[in-house]
Amino acid sequence: TTTTTTTTTTTTTTTTTTTTVESTTTEKRSSSTEPRSEPPNDQCADVDGWEDSAEFTCAEYVEEEWCTPSGGTGERWNPMWGEPSDYWHAGFSALEACCACGGGKIKEIPDLWMILSGPCSIVDGCIQSPNYPSNYSDNQRCTILVNDALARPIEVVSFATEYGYDKLFINGRPFSGRKKPLKVLPHYSISWESDEDTTDKGWKLCPGQHFRGPGMFSPPEGPCTLDAEGCVLSPNYPDNYGPNQDCAIQVFNPENRSITVEKFSTEMLYDVMWVNGRMYAGKASPHGLVPREAIQWSTDEDTQDSGWKLCPGPVGQQVENIGGIDEEEGKEEDEYGYQGASRTAAPLAPRSTPEASGSQLGLEEEQTTSSNFIFKAALAAAALCLGGVLCLRFRRRSAGREEYGTRYGRSYVMDNL
Repeated sequence: TTTTTTTTTTTTTTTTTTTTVESTTTEKRSSSTEPRSEPPNDQCADVDGWEDSAEFTCAEYVEEEWCTPSGGTGERWNPMWGEPSDYWHAGFSALEACCACGGGKIKEIPDLWMILSGPCSIVDGCIQSPNYPSNYSDNQRCTILVNDALARPIEVVSFATEYGYDKLFINGRPFSGRKKPLKVLPHYSISWESDEDTTDKGWKLCPGQHFRGPGMFSPPEGPCTLDAEGCVLSPNYPDNYGPNQDCAIQVFNPENRSITVEKFSTEMLYDVMWVNGRMYAGKASPHGLVPREAIQWSTDEDTQDSGWKLCPGPVGQQVENIGGIDEEEGKEEDEYGYQGASRTAAPLAPRSTPEASGSQLGLEEEQTTSSNFIFKAALAAAALCLGGVLCLRFRRRSAGREEYGTRYGRSYVMDNL
């Protein structure tokens, strides 16, 4: 057996004198012949809830073969659409957000923050906009990842951006102008984007401290107040609150206590409260809601109301989302930063798939034909009216220069008109 250990071992009677030599050759041989084990699919996860600027999800990128696992464009990606990075949304393009496109959710973030892309920076444990404290530049994008295990409420050191157009997105909500992310607890990612003009100083955000009681609500940051009963009140309550006010109230709620609303009356869509990422305004209040994150309050420059009073409610309710205003309604109010529509350029057209049905195409053609007919009819009516006016004016002029009065009949009616 001593002579056969330098080749393939064919018997089970190998002696211990050949162990050293054979173990080395066997290890090399096994590493070169055995297939490498691939990591299980569950090691990669797409970024939660992500869709691109044309509202296509990671699943649709896979289904339509628009990308490759190496981060390239797929066979069915049309070059006329540009690049996948052109459809960047909420801090990611498909190449960063989707496992099938070479990206996916990063599970190991070494510190509290990590710059994934863009010119934002981390200085002394705080994140800041490009070139801070000088003005940021036009058309910039940044994505900052957050370690959820180390996340703490945001302490706003400075915040000054172009109102409604240069936005910081945290937990899917846009912040701009004087709408600051006070005490917001960030999850996974923060993204920043500026448009093509009008820059400002930017922002600097640092980690704050968790509120640990006593009581359910912390003393508010801003002009809101906390009374002796542990209830939080809008500024100047029960009288009207003021214009351009902002408050943040942290929540400590290990017992799952709900909110009892004793009064809630604000200007609809403009003077708003955010609880658990949902907007409340007008008469729509968060009564019965179990708060999980800091409560935010902001008002605009006009039309005040009597405000609100929130108190700790009963224990045991598990409702985390109740009532409120549908986010689709807020999209119409983008000047106040509720939703992420941009004024810069029209969004890139959604990519239609080859399987578009003939009925859809027929409907679009019918709508186009109807629009053309209405336009032509309106144009003909306008031309007819203009021709009638010119005809009547010409008849009056031809009656003679000495006739200064108004003739009766159709000319008289036209003068009155």
